[in-house]
Amino acid sequence: MPTPETRKLPPLPFLTTRNSPFPDGYDIEAEGRVLKDLIEADDPDATDPRYLRLVEYYERQSQLDQKKVEYQDRNAAEPLVSSAEGKGTAKLGAFVSSEPNTVTIHTKEAYRLFTGRAKDPVPGRSIPPILGARTAGSMLRSLWLLSGNDNPYADWALIDIHGRITDQIEKLRAVNTDMEQQTKALRQRGINVSVVSAREPQTVPLGFASPYAFLLVEMLAEFDYFIRCVRTLEGISRIGSDEAKKKVAVEVTALRGMFELIQKYERVLTREKLNELVRADWLPGATAAQVQRVQAMIAVFGLVPREVFTGEISPRHTRRDMRMSAETLQVLSHLELNPKMPKKQGATGAAGTAEVVVAGTESEATGEATAPIKARTADADAEALISSKDVLPGLPNRKARRETKKADAIAEAVASQAISAPASE
Repeated sequence: MPTPETRKLPPLPFLTTRNSPFPDGYDIEAEGRVLKDLIEADDPDATDPRYLRLVEYYERQSQLDQKKVEYQDRNAAEPLVSSAEGKGTAKLGAFVSSEPNTVTIHTKEAYRLFTGRAKDPVPGRSIPPILGARTAGSMLRSLWLLSGNDNPYADWALIDIHGRITDQIEKLRAVNTDMEQQTKALRQRGINVSVVSAREPQTVPLGFASPYAFLLVEMLAEFDYFIRCVRTLEGISRIGSDEAKKKVAVEVTALRGMFELIQKYERVLTREKLNELVRADWLPGATAAQVQRVQAMIAVFGLVPREVFTGEISPRHTRRDMRMSAETLQVLSHLELNPKMPKKQGATGAAGTAEVVVAGTESEATGEATAPIKARTADADAEALISSKDVLPGLPNRKARRETKKADAIAEAVASQAISAPASE
């Protein structure tokens, strides 16, 4: 009896792709589109010439589902890695310090600037409050988080604050180095003089969660060392008492002004309605509410520089995790930085709304909202975001003006060496 002949079925045809998860290039998505009617049918026709392809599709789908489960179980590790080893990545978590982050302070001036001073609850007392570095650091964190919302004014604030802090650190460091050289010169002549330190220096935990706040502490530590150097030179008669007072007063004023500037940024940019500002508010066709936010910001801070708006200049640290595409940059580079209100709303309504939104910032936006208080050009040499004459939020007008006048008088006196002590209130 002849042996029956065994015939091998020809391979099933299927579509392929280079990005297939299967070694033979099987394109499961394309096959799904070809077999869509059979897949969606409650009872697929077994006589359909594509029926075997449907069976193959379900088999491949099952294999792919199994691969997905294994991939997730290994936490995306390579196939040779066990599931237990792969899950180790997820257990690592966020970074933590092996020891608490602290700063050691030797001087009362620096310690007061770190802790700040709250408003005296006793009625009638005129002891002014002091904004401290810890509170200012918390405000910086708010601005840092706000930069993740694609807010150009938050970017501008961080750029400005970072530049001011680093400039102040470099200035203090240069002055401290110069004062150290004076003690070294005495040491070369046989007089051993060391920089004074506190008998009981205070070490305090930082508790900050933003890189800008740590930069603030570095500035405060440099200021603390500056005070120690000044007291050292005063104690060995290298400088007089009046000159020492002037040096300290000028730097205290500079640091307090820095903290107040941070406070202004934080209070305005995180204010309700204004904290929703994004670059999309400048796009053509923006709603009246979007344009009002933009005009309110311009009324307080002026026009944002074009380089900051387009992202050409960005903060050193930002929470925005997306990079602008070439198409986005092209659009932003041609947008009007001072958009006009939609025609149906009218300019008068815009100005009135802007006044309500900015209320409490002590801005002078009493006229058209499209005319900023102090117009600035968006060039590389743009003026500081806020001048020393701007009223600080949260302080009475009269007191704010008196404080700024005092700071200006001290700075001018030190520069000209015309007086021997800082002006008093």
